[in-house]
Amino acid sequence: MGYDTFAREEYVVGEYATRALAQAAVDAAERRQAGFQDEALRDHVWIVPPEGDPVS
Repeated sequence: MGYDTFAREEYVVGEYATRALAQAAVDAAERRQAGFQDEALRDHVWIVPPEGDPVS
């Protein structure tokens, strides 16, 4: 999931088969945003585990 701090709304980044793929997507999004968004307005991105899966 992501949160657009400028628009003040959540958005779906994607659905991934593994936590490793989801983490890679988060890392890529953070690197991409660091290149063109000021830190104060930078989107927040996080992993939402599937229902029933433990959060690690």
